[in-house]
Amino acid sequence: MRGSIVKRVSKDGEPLYYVVYRLSATGKQIWEPAGSRHKDAEAKRSEIASRINKGVYFLPSKILFSELAAEFLLKTKREKRIATYLDYQSVLKNHILPAIGFRPISALSVRDVETFKNDLLQKTKQNGQPLSPKMINNVLIALKTIFNFAERQELVIKNPAKFVDLLKCPRTEREFYSSDQIARLLQASEEPYRTMFLLAALSGLREGELFGLQWGDIDWNQNLIYVRRSVYFAPKEDGEGKRWLFQSPKTEKGVRRVVLSPAAREALEVHRLNMIERDNPHNLIFCTSEGTPYYPGNVIRRYYHPAQDAAGLPRLSFHGLRHSYTSLLAELGLNPKFIQSQLGHASITTTLDIYAHIRPERYSEVGDKLDGKVFQSNTNLTEQSEPAAKARQQLTNTV
Repeated sequence: MRGSIVKRVSKDGEPLYYVVYRLSATGKQIWEPAGSRHKDAEAKRSEIASRINKGVYFLPSKILFSELAAEFLLKTKREKRIATYLDYQSVLKNHILPAIGFRPISALSVRDVETFKNDLLQKTKQNGQPLSPKMINNVLIALKTIFNFAERQELVIKNPAKFVDLLKCPRTEREFYSSDQIARLLQASEEPYRTMFLLAALSGLREGELFGLQWGDIDWNQNLIYVRRSVYFAPKEDGEGKRWLFQSPKTEKGVRRVVLSPAAREALEVHRLNMIERDNPHNLIFCTSEGTPYYPGNVIRRYYHPAQDAAGLPRLSFHGLRHSYTSLLAELGLNPKFIQSQLGHASITTTLDIYAHIRPERYSEVGDKLDGKVFQSNTNLTEQSEPAAKARQQLTNTV
């Protein structure tokens, strides 16, 4: 294949390059978009020639990215959680489709994705604030996932988003309550919210998992909580308000057994007696007077924040009770694998990351413990260390 490079100018005055070639088998002339630089067009021509020579060539797809995205969303809706589907839908609607939805997928290059990434860095939200690095990464990951789908369908030769670097996200300190602070929160809370907050702090359940618990999920004989579902609030079809539904937990490991402590069990037993007269068609442990799941935002605003204020506590997020639970398990010196099983993390890496940052001050004790292991069992080493101790004392006095 010889092929030629043709330059055109867009309506905006920008250069557009095409690789023009003819297929020997059919004689059909192909114009394949090659970006806005002659250098990129040269690389594109070499790539096409290589594919034809290796016998792996197929015609570039004329499918628009918007059409690919619609097909991807249908597949996601069938196979994934509703929350995952709605996340992709939102990212596409608000960020990706306005930028590249009108373009053929075969015309999108790595350079185009880099340009799109740079545009996201300049974009602002409705409040005038720039998009967070985490939000931008979510958009780029979604774009990469959609092109992976196209690649598996043999609609594109390669994924143009595959090698685009994600942004570095600043590490945020994980906030949590101490055991004393948890006790103060519970003392300032009224039922049934005291039991709700107690169970959250002593089980580490996520918000949706907590509000999706049913009485059948409690194993009273083994003192275990079976986490089988999560409640999710999705926008209604007409856009007015939200509707609730059950979905599977966040990850496969999210389906798990969590230890039920004696205090939590006792609180649940009393709470169950108090709910006997309540209409509860879904057998929920925590439900409104109408028998529907609590909306987390309402609970936090009407009961959680007031309890925090009454107890004189900082306004830790509700998810912070999950971190508090992790902190309690870490203080007990429990194996990280067991902690992972209780939290339902898909990867032990996530657990270890939290474990390492939840109580960094505890590492100050390591040096003393190491000395104790070595020197307390060896008097000769202890005696040899005395001159060093005297030298340190003299240095301290000098300073």
